Amino acid sequence: DEQEEVDEEEIDEEQNNDYIGPVLPGGHRFDKKFICIKYPGNVVHPEKAMETLGGIGAISTVINTPNRRLELKFRPNDSYCKPTCGDKYNTKGFLLRVRVKKSRVKKAEENEAKRTEKHVNSSATESNGVQCNVNIEHSLDTENIETQEDKCQEEQVISELTDQVQSCSVNAQDETANPNQSSLTNVKTNMLPTYEPNKYEDLSKDEDYELPKLKVLGRVDTEFRFANLCDFQYLPMTQCKDDPKKFECIYDKIYPSTIPSYSWLKNDVPYFLPPAAFSRMDTIQQYVPKTEVNSYPENIIGKSTKRKAGFSNFIYFSTLEVPAKPPAGIETAMKVKFVQNVHYQEIKKLFDERPIWSKNAVMYQTKFSQDRLKILLPSVAYYFMTGPWKIMWVKLGYDPRKDISARKYQTLDYRLKAMHGLGSTVKCKRNYAEYTLPYKSTPVGKQKTVQSGIPNTEQSNKKEQQVNENVYIYREGTVPPSRQMFYQYCDVLVDEIQEMLAKLPDPLPTIRCHEKRGWLPSGFDIQCREIINRQVRAVLRKQMNIPDDYPTEIPRKRKRVIKLTLNKLKSRKKKKESDSVSNIEGTEEKHDEIKPSTSKAEN
Repeated sequence: DEQEEVDEEEIDEEQNNDYIGPVLPGGHRFDKKFICIKYPGNVVHPEKAMETLGGIGAISTVINTPNRRLELKFRPNDSYCKPTCGDKYNTKGFLLRVRVKKSRVKKAEENEAKRTEKHVNSSATESNGVQCNVNIEHSLDTENIETQEDKCQEEQVISELTDQVQSCSVNAQDETANPNQSSLTNVKTNMLPTYEPNKYEDLSKDEDYELPKLKVLGRVDTEFRFANLCDFQYLPMTQCKDDPKKFECIYDKIYPSTIPSYSWLKNDVPYFLPPAAFSRMDTIQQYVPKTEVNSYPENIIGKSTKRKAGFSNFIYFSTLEVPAKPPAGIETAMKVKFVQNVHYQEIKKLFDERPIWSKNAVMYQTKFSQDRLKILLPSVAYYFMTGPWKIMWVKLGYDPRKDISARKYQTLDYRLKAMHGLGSTVKCKRNYAEYTLPYKSTPVGKQKTVQSGIPNTEQSNKKEQQVNENVYIYREGTVPPSRQMFYQYCDVLVDEIQEMLAKLPDPLPTIRCHEKRGWLPSGFDIQCREIINRQVRAVLRKQMNIPDDYPTEIPRKRKRVIKLTLNKLKSRKKKKESDSVSNIEGTEEKHDEIKPSTSKAEN
């Protein structure tokens, strides 16, 4: 019974080991992923090569962060070394492990030793043959000539026989059935070998030869190639004072290895301030010289900057007239971008219902993409760059600066206050802490790596990402999606703020629209921000389980305490001085006559 159980267990193990997921029976693994780095050099010590790449930590960060380039510093200990960057590419390959027996390696070494010995012996026999008799040499030459002739005749006979065998038809039926195939076989047999026969060893007669053992360790999906140019290198060297023909290294003088002392700062060191990058691009660019002559005056800045592509229909608050027509050429652009009349009518209906909209609100209402809105919005509305309606799209021909009812469409610039422990839960629109130098990231014009057959998750998520309602509407009990939001007062659905808007009196006809406040009184936006901050703080406290008594702002420790102590001391000194003055005045009152001015001051 025990033997039967053991046999059954062995059979089950063999059945399970036949194919377990991507691991094949021979030990070939396809579940492991490897990354290939094509190092631009002969790697003798892999550890030193890893140091030039920044170590395993730097390589892992480059692999995990998208559109990041791998840096290679030929002098890793020199902080002034300009790196050469490798780009990421997607490939399809395998990492193989080849094992050859040591006996086979020994045989190869022995064959090489024999070849060298033969070469040495042949050179020795040549030197000895010079001393031999002429008769012996002549006899040997005649024998060699005869043997060579015999060999040549045999080779000719063998070659003729092989040609006849190759040309003859082995099977007549195959020739009649497939005449084209027989001609192809003749061509294949007559083809010369594509490799050099003298370069490789002939193993056809070696009976003891065994094939090397191959094993797939994993698959290679991505690789880094260093195919770009390296930036200019500026070494930390200066001319010697004693001998100007020689140069000395000043790296230790300008870059301390440890925490320097005060005396180190007093050393006389020459200036060495190289830029972060000498060349902007590391690829070969074709430079075309400028032929046009600018007619701008000399005091204008930014002559070479071009206007952004697109149909920009914007004005400033100081602009007198409002555009009433869309920009020229927008109809042809709508045809090129395949924008249909249905889309145009939909967005026109939206601006007929409400004359002022934000871009996020239009995107949520229409579900149009940003590329489509770049053409549709200028065809219906214009854009305010400054003023109380900044970053808003206004209907063509409508001027909110002349309409008092447009105050509910004004922009409310809301920014979340810095609350300790609470503000970290709300994301920032832009994070400048993770800024990288331009050469470290892949350029925009370079084609991004995309796996064939497998959809890119980031691109698909961006396309599938839908705009939520909170991008332009604020409701009580919600948290804004970012720390800075541009709302419209009509979209802030808070009862207290809407009541404040409704109770506002109409301004006098002589009052004009203010450049910052618009049609609202001063301090109105500050009150609205405080109301929203109070509600957001309460929601964040509930989400993070923070009690109401717990402070969300850390008080300043030392600076504030020092200021308070100084103020207390000053106030005490003032009190003492005032007390002393009052005592002196009291004593003077007893002896001298009291004047009316002094009596008023004392009262």
